[in-house]
Amino acid sequence: MLMRFFASVLFFSFFILSSSTAYCQAMLQEEIIQFWNSHFNKEFTTPDCTLTMHKEVLATSDQDECFKEIGLPYPAGPPCNEGQAKLNQAYLFSMVKTRSDIWFGTSANQFCTVLGTYIATINQMIPIEDFALKTESFVCEFGFSSFKNQFVPTNPNLSELPDSLGDWRPPKIFVYNTQTKVRTDKTPNDPLVQDTLGIRASGALSNIVILGGPNLIASFFQGDPSLIDHAAINLFAFKADTGEYLGSKAFPEYLDIRKWIVAGDCLYSAVRSKDGKGRVLKWIGDSNSTDINELLKFEEVGRLDAEGAELTVLDGRLFVSTWATPTDEATSGIYMSPLIPPGGLTGAHMESWTKIWGAENYEPDPVLARAYFMGAMTAYDGYVYWGTINFPLVSFLTHMMVYEPTETEDLILAFLGSWRNISIFRAKGFPDNPVIEVVNGLDMLPAYSPADKTWSLQPNRTGPVLYGLSGFGNIFNSYTWTMEVYGGQLYVGTMDWSFMAYDVGKMLFDTIFDDCEECREKITAFVEGFLADHPEIEQNADLLNMFLGADLWRFSRSDVHALPESLNGLGNYAAYGLRNMLVDDGLYIGTANVANLLADTSAIPHGGWELIRLTELAVTVETDKTSISADGLSTATITALVTHGDGIRVPDGTSVTFSTDHGSFASPSITTTTVNGVATATLTSEASGDVLVATVIARVCGVRNGVAVFFIPDDTPGGVDGIHTVEIIGSGSTEDTTPGIVEVAVKSLLHTLSHYVTTAQYTDNPCSGALPNAQSYWDVHLDDVFELEEVKITFSPAQRGDKIYFCGYSGWRLCSSQTYRNGGIEVTINSCTNPDLMALSGLPFALAGSNTPLAMPVPTMTGYGLVFMALLAAGLACWILLSRRSRRKIGSKEAHSL
Repeated sequence: MLMRFFASVLFFSFFILSSSTAYCQAMLQEEIIQFWNSHFNKEFTTPDCTLTMHKEVLATSDQDECFKEIGLPYPAGPPCNEGQAKLNQAYLFSMVKTRSDIWFGTSANQFCTVLGTYIATINQMIPIEDFALKTESFVCEFGFSSFKNQFVPTNPNLSELPDSLGDWRPPKIFVYNTQTKVRTDKTPNDPLVQDTLGIRASGALSNIVILGGPNLIASFFQGDPSLIDHAAINLFAFKADTGEYLGSKAFPEYLDIRKWIVAGDCLYSAVRSKDGKGRVLKWIGDSNSTDINELLKFEEVGRLDAEGAELTVLDGRLFVSTWATPTDEATSGIYMSPLIPPGGLTGAHMESWTKIWGAENYEPDPVLARAYFMGAMTAYDGYVYWGTINFPLVSFLTHMMVYEPTETEDLILAFLGSWRNISIFRAKGFPDNPVIEVVNGLDMLPAYSPADKTWSLQPNRTGPVLYGLSGFGNIFNSYTWTMEVYGGQLYVGTMDWSFMAYDVGKMLFDTIFDDCEECREKITAFVEGFLADHPEIEQNADLLNMFLGADLWRFSRSDVHALPESLNGLGNYAAYGLRNMLVDDGLYIGTANVANLLADTSAIPHGGWELIRLTELAVTVETDKTSISADGLSTATITALVTHGDGIRVPDGTSVTFSTDHGSFASPSITTTTVNGVATATLTSEASGDVLVATVIARVCGVRNGVAVFFIPDDTPGGVDGIHTVEIIGSGSTEDTTPGIVEVAVKSLLHTLSHYVTTAQYTDNPCSGALPNAQSYWDVHLDDVFELEEVKITFSPAQRGDKIYFCGYSGWRLCSSQTYRNGGIEVTINSCTNPDLMALSGLPFALAGSNTPLAMPVPTMTGYGLVFMALLAAGLACWILLSRRSRRKIGSKEAHSL
């Protein structure tokens, strides 16, 4: 009963692939299969680093029920003397941080309630026999649930739970204190909690925390359209500082709410209204009021063509993604608000929003474009980033609804051609110079032509893909669930349903194909196509645990491809989704999980939600000698201490790569491994008659730090002291400098380019010439001046009349661009000054008093300047020769005429 339906719908792919090729055009079918295989076996690889972040599990779901068999009453417990323990609270559905508290809400058995709602909708068109579903890791009882038969709804318009919500349980609201590490259940004794699907949205402002989600009718009324008048969203309010519960309110104008965001001094959200469209709301409630109607008060400030979902802020504007269902008039897309004025958006801005992009602007098949939903979005490095949602089989069912194919051949091709997974996009330059790009996606996609009833590859409609495949190379990544920027990197969390497919597949394989060996062979061949380059995975099933479960990817910069942080649910591969993120003293992640029967949270894998804190690696680099002889033989030992979390040393064997711009490690770079968190390398100097500054950088999985070592010729008096090396990414400044230099500021042409700035103080004159009245000597070194526009160095203290000099080829020379102000001297260095940027590969400076005889600045040239002067000289020489030749000819003609 239950097997037949699930096999025919969710695993229709396996069923149709087992059909004989006599029923279809085998070549075309194989071509489409090869298209997907050729794309999605290439990035099926382990992460480049086995450790990039420290993981700390802060809280997990509790065992809350005992389960024996489908349809039977639940035994007492837990602890369970009969049956087995169960974890119903599956999703950490939303969260927000106030002070040291993380407020979060949950949703129980969300996969089962979503699947049940889909079944109820399909059942209106195609009668389906009642069924339930049970695997080794999870159970969905639907209408057979004992809870369904016992629960008495608090909503007077709902006489009983529908079959689709048989696995629903009331949601929970918790507070986790990051200082005490204590979780507190804040779920109020409120009838509206008993009528809320899950706490899908959490926001906070002005000491008020607002949490909420759709009521039960809103979650399933598609199965019974007559109930829409009673659908609503339920919101709950708390005091942030005391945790006091302030009350709740239902909003029957709306059907769903997903996210909150603070922009300026205002709290905004996006909702689905009952006209099928979307609205953007601004909270205008009185935070001091005890009247819940005055506290939970909102103003509509934006109208959207479909349900509003995610929100972000960039350049003073709100950007909102939308969810349009396949039956809506609109397609899912991205909206942009007008500029947010002081005091925030108002009702006057309702019609001033602009849709900047829709799924039809990427997807070449107009019917399949209607099956896209928009997922997570955030702002990063001057762009708005967003990802798509491509639920399994939704594209296929959308194609089926429009074209109604009946032949087996057409069904197979429709399934293969309509398959989609997540893509990542970004946009900037609005409103005047808009640029929209595909970050991860496909240049070509299968599209259907109804005129000749064929599938063909067509280019996407947005443009070339910049950095990676759709789904990050994983065909199971179907939901871009969350995005956040942490430590200068963009993190993207997904829903990857591979564990669920694997778990259900194990159950179905023997049951459905027990008498069909040919079916088994075809399915095996299809799956092996994705693993063709990785036979070791087939030989060792445990390797699958490296890839099952949700993915976490990171973009270290906006101009590079993403790298995998985790491909297995952050170590718990039953966690199929990273549902929420927030950034504070770490990257906090709330997970989603289908495995309600894997109730031992100390085991791997296990079910239930998890609250996880990730913290960055930290690399501290030191040298045993700050200066060595520039003889090409002297050495210094470089040490890198690598920690993560709150100062915890990384495991032995962690790879550390050392590189340098001067000298060598027997090569320009070397990779070693840690022992007790420490890696070492030996740096050999470079032979030189001038002082050189080597910037040594130690890198671990994209995290890096640097230290400077001076190579000083033996005849140079004195030494160096007070060495400071600091990384500046893009344009920025540092005050972490040697005494006498108060700030170094760089202006970069690229926002993401990294530069290491080293400042130091010389104990004696490092230049070949004397400088009367010199008071101090310094060195300023940049490891790379590529794409730099300008550098400003501020020396202090100084008196009016003091000057800054630099060490040129013939001794000390006056810096050409310097300004005295407020007891300091600011020296500007660019391509037109003296010295210029190229000189900052290691340049001594000095401050001398006003009585110092002024040396005339000697112009210096870059390599380009020398080339230009050489060409100019050559051109002048040619002109002189031609002029002389011309005069000779004229002279000979005059002589001949005489």
